Amino acid sequence: MERETIIEMKGLVVGYRRKNQAVPVMRFPSIKIEKGDFIAVAGQNGIGKSTLIKTLIQLIPEIEGEILLKGKSVKFYSRTALASIISYVSTEIVHNQQMTVRDLVTFGRYPYTNWFGKIEKDDLKIVDEAIELLELQHLAGRSIDEISDGERQRTMIARALAQQTEIMILDEPTAFLDLPHKHEIVNLLGWLSRKFKKTVIFTTHDLGIAIREADKLWLLSGDGFFHGSPEDLILSGTVSRTFNTSKVSFDNRKGEFTIKKELRPFIYISGKSSAVYWTKNAIEKDGFTVLDKESEGFPSIAVLPQTDGYEWKLADKGNVILFRSIAELRVYIKENFLQ
Repeated sequence: MERETIIEMKGLVVGYRRKNQAVPVMRFPSIKIEKGDFIAVAGQNGIGKSTLIKTLIQLIPEIEGEILLKGKSVKFYSRTALASIISYVSTEIVHNQQMTVRDLVTFGRYPYTNWFGKIEKDDLKIVDEAIELLELQHLAGRSIDEISDGERQRTMIARALAQQTEIMILDEPTAFLDLPHKHEIVNLLGWLSRKFKKTVIFTTHDLGIAIREADKLWLLSGDGFFHGSPEDLILSGTVSRTFNTSKVSFDNRKGEFTIKKELRPFIYISGKSSAVYWTKNAIEKDGFTVLDKESEGFPSIAVLPQTDGYEWKLADKGNVILFRSIAELRVYIKENFLQ
């Protein structure tokens, strides 16, 4: 079933102007963004992610091409009309001692107020719902200068939610958040996209979160622009080609970056719990790799679940040694096998 096209980019070239000269940064093929799309935009620093975002919302003009919003050139929309369709969260940190969290979230309702900017009862209800959804109730009366950067960013997202637009565009929405809250915020954006058919586009430096949460991934690189589902871009090798360096590689199986090391065959690990994965992770830190199967002449480790945790049984040349933690095991390996 074909979905509604809400944004269409036609031969778009984004960039900036220097001394009245256009400086292109990235060229895009003609591409359609459909209602309900949840898109992560990723790429190396300076490649043009923020430039693209600012062009889509007309903070800066395009170099070439055209952007259609709901079938009409974005240039034909007034700022107020545009704000009723697209909400935007930037990386800029807002400072104002006199403004509370509730005040900032309330600004999301101003595209819908009357000539006097009066906030109605229904507007206040929407503001309260946005504050609750972002778990900011305990901060609602606090000055935005008295909260953390992460809390301030959540407040900005709540403001965008209160704006009740069909499209949400966010530039690095998790930039100031700790890891658990990064996942919570991106997961929330995905939920909003699915439940309310919102089109959500966000830039990110965290490729892992983009892969795990986003429906579509836009990759900006020196080789051009690539788009598709994260899984398809991984399987095609596009992610690896975009981000691999001489020292870092993208693991297509795990969906994460790893440091390239000269690992030597060393040990076989048996077991069925998650402790096997973390044992392997610890051993590889010291330049060893784990064998695919048990081999004569190489030591082996059995990871054994216990009622109060795990036990590691190392067998080597007829000797068996028991360890009660990965830390103890790693110390022994470094002292006895690391040359």
